[in-house]
Amino acid sequence: MRRFAAIVLVLALALAGCGGGARAQERHTIDAYFAKVNAVRDRHAAAFKSANIAYQGFSAQQRPPREAARLAAAARAIAAAGDEVAAIEPPPAAARIHRELVQLYRLEAAFARELRVLDAFLRPARRELIALRRSSRTLRARVASGGRDVLARTAALHAYGVRVEGVARRLSALDPPRVLRAWQAEQVAWLHAVGPTATQLADALRVRDLVAAKTLSRRLQLQLSRPPTTTRAQRTAAIEFNRRAFEIAKLSRQIDRERARLEQKLG
Repeated sequence: MRRFAAIVLVLALALAGCGGGARAQERHTIDAYFAKVNAVRDRHAAAFKSANIAYQGFSAQQRPPREAARLAAAARAIAAAGDEVAAIEPPPAAARIHRELVQLYRLEAAFARELRVLDAFLRPARRELIALRRSSRTLRARVASGGRDVLARTAALHAYGVRVEGVARRLSALDPPRVLRAWQAEQVAWLHAVGPTATQLADALRVRDLVAAKTLSRRLQLQLSRPPTTTRAQRTAAIEFNRRAFEIAKLSRQIDRERARLEQKLG
């Protein structure tokens, strides 16, 4: 999957000006609103920093320690901050930027939750599939070294088939994020094809059914040569996550433009 990043909300909203009258009063009420928004941001500053570290570490090859805990904490902190901002009553002139801020926090929180679910799914899924690749290499080595020892080949194939079916069950039991459900289904379907083929081949060798063994051997070789790799489901997942990150960045820029508009109007 391609690397992606999220933007934790870091906005400095403040207006400055002088003079009196209705405009000064309006500027004062907006300043007071922004001060409350900034206070929420400041209260959660440490959590936001931790969230950025977690986002950066998510796509790193060497995962930092306690990465899963960081992602969970990031999701909770952003959601809590969003609730606090939503509870602030904006003055009429700040109603638009308030809606956008609340929406930005909600998008960030949803993105953080999705990353947490993705992390909880990918770690065991990768572990299972990496172990299965090792088992596949071991199978080939044992079959190649077995020569005419039918019992050894039969035992190796049967053990491999059982192993593959176990991986299929455990991978099916995992809860993927929505964007990776199709990828999970492709992996499980392939495993459910390979596992029975291996055990059926073992059974055919055991009873010396050479015709069936020849057919099943070719089928297994073909299946093992075509495992799911970079699939359409994976590309779709990457596009979806990147779209979400782009949507967050776009809204952040929109908020900045609204802030500039208010500054120009009341400055």
